Amino acid sequence: AGRAMAGVRDGETAAASVGIRVARVKATAFTVSSVYAGVAGALTALAFGRVAPDSFALTVSIDYLVMIVLGGAGSIAGASAGAVFVSVLPLMLVQYSAHLPFLSAPGSGGVDAATLSRFVYGVAIVAVLIFLRGGLAGALRRLGIRTARAGRPSRPARPAERSTLKESAP
Repeated sequence: AGRAMAGVRDGETAAASVGIRVARVKATAFTVSSVYAGVAGALTALAFGRVAPDSFALTVSIDYLVMIVLGGAGSIAGASAGAVFVSVLPLMLVQYSAHLPFLSAPGSGGVDAATLSRFVYGVAIVAVLIFLRGGLAGALRRLGIRTARAGRPSRPARPAERSTLKESAP
């Protein structure tokens, strides 16, 4: 099912040409994502006691998007790394605001930790989109592949067999 979903994602026409039932795969993906959304809503209601539209401001949606883009949309580890970055950055800025000269206390007219964290998110997203294709997880995966290759000696190429027209003719 996973390969069929990846095939439909990459090209519906190509997936249909190899026998994948595109409509069925799309319906399955929609159903599975709806189940996850329903469970998430139920858990949110249990955790907070109520669910209302004001619980989900635009900034929360932006935070979720930043988590996915920074970490890498193709892996759970990447999304987790993005979530840690987005969750920990504001806490770190508040913790060390006394040591950072450009931060000021909220309401004093300067740049507060929340505003600076949004700025850092923006810079990080631009940097990831330009330099780290696949997010943090993709960069770590490529780094792991490079270090694994660097540890192994390369194999010498086998000499090519020469054939002549006389040998190949009947």
